[in-house]
Amino acid sequence: MGCIKRDYQLETKSNVQPIKQAQRRIPIFLKPELKQKLDELCKNKITAIVTHRTDWISNLVLVKTPNKLRICLDPQNLNSALKRSEYSIPTIAEIMPSLNNAKVFSVVDTKDYFWNVKLSNNYIHLTTLWTPFSRYKFLRLPFGICTASEECQRRLHEVFEVLDGIEIIADDILIIGKET
Repeated sequence: MGCIKRDYQLETKSNVQPIKQAQRRIPIFLKPELKQKLDELCKNKITAIVTHRTDWISNLVLVKTPNKLRICLDPQNLNSALKRSEYSIPTIAEIMPSLNNAKVFSVVDTKDYFWNVKLSNNYIHLTTLWTPFSRYKFLRLPFGICTASEECQRRLHEVFEVLDGIEIIADDILIIGKET
């Protein structure tokens, strides 16, 4: 998995107290697949096992699809403590005018793009989560963080802003071909 050069800093508001959520139980039938996925994420340096005390601990949210198990944080308390990055994500209504006279469209899904954004070492402790096996922390930007979409939008926009016929919507890149 690739990694974008600039680390991302999750900044908390100054007046917020850390919160450790109570651990939720995971259904027994999901544990083998969860363990396999956690091992894979550690191998790919997306997560790491936490061996020290942390002030923030969030719960794990599992999203089961027919083909895979997606691991997300449930950072409801952390999200309310984070400073927003204040970057605007365009709406479909704002992008529609650029589609005028378009002849060909293609969409590139930047699958798991969040995991290409490395977290600054000073902030990874904020992403600690409970699992039945150990506590883990995200080394890359996890799904569920309220500022993740804004930050990814900013970074994709920085890369593609010089190109005509490209629109970024969250983690999708819309390529627009017009007749010349």
